[in-house]
Amino acid sequence: MSTLKDKITEISMERTVCAGTCPIYTVTFKSDGTAVYEGKEFVDKIGTYVGKVDEIEFKRLAFLIEKLNFLGLKDNYSIPVADHANVIITVNYEDKVKGVDNYGDAGPVEVWAIEKVIDAMVEDIYWERSK
Repeated sequence: MSTLKDKITEISMERTVCAGTCPIYTVTFKSDGTAVYEGKEFVDKIGTYVGKVDEIEFKRLAFLIEKLNFLGLKDNYSIPVADHANVIITVNYEDKVKGVDNYGDAGPVEVWAIEKVIDAMVEDIYWERSK
């Protein structure tokens, strides 16, 4: 029996602009091992970079997403304050897409945990500038 973790084909996270110097980038991991990073502002790597995500690491992230019931989370979490960054996590599975927009770190611990794991994976990948 196939579970959600086996059906996930792509996981991405976007960090958006804020009033200060929040890192602005998008990273996408695919089940085939492809990783793409696009740095925009306040990050070390500006531009598009490619790398490989380890198959086991992708599966662990997919397992975490399943166990934390990502599909059951609300689509939006926010606090009533201006000028904070959004963190948008998107999961593609079975020709469907589920996104969670976390504005101002208002989301539950499940969202925070997924963000932290994705950030750690970004740090572990050897990135090469895209041509």
